[in-house]
Formats: sequence, structure tokens, C-alpha cells
Amino acid sequence: MLQKSKAVVLVKLEAGGYSVDPVPTAAANAILCSAPEVESLGRRIERANVKPHYGAQTGFNIGEGVKVSFSTELKGSGAVGTAPEIGPLLRACNFTETVTPDTKVDYDPNSDASTGESVTIYFYRHNIPTRSSGCRGPGSSLRRRIRDYQI
Repeated sequence: MLQKSKAVVLVKLEAGGYSVDPVPTAAANAILCSAPEVESLGRRIERANVKPHYGAQTGFNIGEGVKVSFSTELKGSGAVGTAPEIGPLLRACNFTETVTPDTKVDYDPNSDASTGESVTIYFYRHNIPTRSSGCRGPGSSLRRRIRDYQI
């Protein structure tokens, strides 16, 4: 069984257009998260090809795509007027980002779903990659768990 603690999640906005892979990098686009999961939505087609040797057959997935889920901390970037690392996630969940240089960064819910942005998510668990382009999240799925921490 693969350990959940050995995973990397990279997220980058698709500035070149919907579903155009911007190739996120670990240095610039890593997200600090916990409990990362990837679930295939659809069905798996098993292959039964004749081979000249013993060994497992590889299958492939067809259907809607994948569901990537994880928890992340709601925190700033550490620099005034600089968007946090989770900024692309919020923008993909239809939040509008307003950056005021040297002052603040605001995120406001946007009710017009047609203006939402998309991201590409690279998910690695034990060096096994899952790459998903055109990812968007419904803002309604965002959950807060602030009460668990003392301020």
C-alpha cells in the first residue's frame, strides 16, 4: 500500500487557455497539503492481449477524468501584497483575486461561473504521476476548520 505522506501536489494556472498544460514546477508551484487523494471517475478497461511472456496486463481508464482532493492551510505568502501559494486553487474555485502591491491580496467569491479560471494539477505519489489539465473546483466545496486551532 502506498503511503499518503509520500506525495507531492503541484498546481499552476492555465494562462495559455483552458486545458493547456503550463507545466508546473516543484520550486514555484508546490502546495503544502495533507491527505491527498486521486480517484478515477469512470471505468477501467482491462486488456487481454496475447503476449509471448508471463506478466500482468495493463489496463486503461476511460470516463470523466479524475477527482483530486486534499486539505491545505489557509495562510498568507509571508510578504505583503504577494499572492499566497494557494492563490491558484482559490482562483480555480471561482474566487476573484485582487492584488494591491505593497498592501494586500483580496479573494472574493464570483457568482459568474463562466469567468472561472482553470489549473493544471500534477500529483505524484511514490514517483507515480497523475497529470490533470482543465481542473476547476466549485467554491461551495471549500470547507473551513478554523475552530480547531487556538489563536
